[in-house]
Amino acid sequence: MGDLELDTATAQADRMMAAGDFRSARDVLERWAATQPQAIDFWQRLATARRASGEPVRALAAIDRALTLAPLDFVGLLMRASLLESLGRADAGEATRDRGRDRPR
Repeated sequence: MGDLELDTATAQADRMMAAGDFRSARDVLERWAATQPQAIDFWQRLATARRASGEPVRALAAIDRALTLAPLDFVGLLMRASLLESLGRADAGEATRDRGRDRPR
């Protein structure tokens, strides 16, 4: 699977999400997950599709993967806090803040 194929699949997933077809977008992205270990944008996109498909726990796993690549990414931290809150974690803000506390700057 090459970069052009990934670009085509990502564009297809983006179109699906724009049309509200989050499950199909998630399925397209899931097929590429194993090939994208260092792509923060990919993991954020997959987290979005999983969350919109009603899979907050799996979305949290994807956003955590993105945050291992960029621990202080604002969008990722915000999504993580929001997911934790939706999962009933009362300490969502603190848990997200603490995640980046000991990271090199």
